[in-house]
Amino acid sequence: MRPTAFYRGAEMTVSAIIPTRDRVTMVQRALASVVTQTQPVEEIIVVDDGSQDDTARLLARIFPEIHLLRLCGAGCGPARNTGAAAASGDILMFLDSDDFWLPHHVERLQRALDRGHALAYGTTLTFDLLAGGSFLVPDTGAGIEGDCAAALSSWCFLLPSAFAVRRELFAAAGGFSDLPLAEDWDLFCRLAHRNSFGFCGPEPITVRHLHAGSACGRVNRACIADAMQALADRQCHGKEGDRSSHFHRLAEWTAGCGREFSTVQQWYLTLRAEGML
Repeated sequence: MRPTAFYRGAEMTVSAIIPTRDRVTMVQRALASVVTQTQPVEEIIVVDDGSQDDTARLLARIFPEIHLLRLCGAGCGPARNTGAAAASGDILMFLDSDDFWLPHHVERLQRALDRGHALAYGTTLTFDLLAGGSFLVPDTGAGIEGDCAAALSSWCFLLPSAFAVRRELFAAAGGFSDLPLAEDWDLFCRLAHRNSFGFCGPEPITVRHLHAGSACGRVNRACIADAMQALADRQCHGKEGDRSSHFHRLAEWTAGCGREFSTVQQWYLTLRAEGML
């Protein structure tokens, strides 16, 4: 099916959605990167998902303009969905609280949407604080544009913090799942089935940190295999059934490979070396 194309009419408004939990210092850095954008957003929603630190009190004092919501440990996917449900903007842009946007983030995503795409994504520069070094997502900043369904069924080459989606499409797709891992990949596959992706280019628009407290930095072989099997189960619907086989193959290989992985990036590099991608 040809992806749906959109064309810009009236000026589109942007809502920034930031889920956080016990990251009072990092979330302030994330918020500072939103309020200093070259193209301002119209609304900032922070979803405090059960913090036990001073997150809510400090943010209310330092950033009184934000809309602060409270949950009790629902998880990253449901926290993003809660923010999206409360948003009034035409476009939703997400930012994990341990990441931050570079100054032209909103402007460049908006420009990609203005070319007629339903969704847009950009390049993320990741600093690996566990293994050292840095890397780009997608690799070398070489992303694709348009119909991304086949490519996304092979690998997830975009991240929520570098992603924009029209609010009505996000709602129609059902939002992020409640999976503890790969909840973003699941959503991107659902969105790609009918919608066209715009790509901002190789220059990073987001900075990400892979650390011991990040979801991709506290994994093991079993939880990765479980996530891939969950994706296989969720993709077994009609025409999408063909895509489930790859996730099932990744689940079986990961469960039986006899190696341990401490980060998703380590798993990814091993998959590439073994010719699994």
